[in-house]
Amino acid sequence: MKNQKPLEIILGSAVDMEAQSLCLAVAAIRKARGKKNPDDFPVDTPEWHQVCEEFVNDVLVALGEDPSDMPDDFTFFELGYESEEAYQQALEEERRNQA
Repeated sequence: MKNQKPLEIILGSAVDMEAQSLCLAVAAIRKARGKKNPDDFPVDTPEWHQVCEEFVNDVLVALGEDPSDMPDDFTFFELGYESEEAYQQALEEERRNQA
């Protein structure tokens, strides 16, 4: 019988510390390459969502996976926009507001 218990990550556990180490390493590499990290943006802004998805792709690469192998309909985050066009419009508006 397979274990049906969901993965639990206990704060301070070995798995938690390994995940934190991996994320810190990916963040440092991204910064060294001149890329932004999720911490560089306010949470839930269009830029934050975009950088989070890029960050997750980089984590997958660090784990030896190929992000392009993900199914076409897979998304890491539900952005809350009705369409890609609505998301792009929100992103453009956010950029105009920051300028």
